[in-house]
Amino acid sequence: MLSGDFKKLTVYGAGMKKVGKVKDLDIDPTSFAVTHLIVEVEGRVAKQIGIKPLIGRSTARLAVSIIDKIADAAILKLSIEELKGYLHKK
Repeated sequence: MLSGDFKKLTVYGAGMKKVGKVKDLDIDPTSFAVTHLIVEVEGRVAKQIGIKPLIGRSTARLAVSIIDKIADAAILKLSIEELKGYLHKK
């Protein structure tokens, strides 16, 4: 999978509830490993987990360790309700 393919992915929490869309990747410059997905979070989800947008849409960092699988979408191990401590405002 190419890095550009990630930018097309929709992110779903456990139970297939839409969290948002991948906008970018965060890469550790020393190991060249992807550490986080930069996700544009759906408005209702941002409100539910307490992320407030500055202007327009909310963007957050999502650690790759909570991703269950990636295919046509990124599926998380956690439900939206469980994401509160795992999404960090970008």
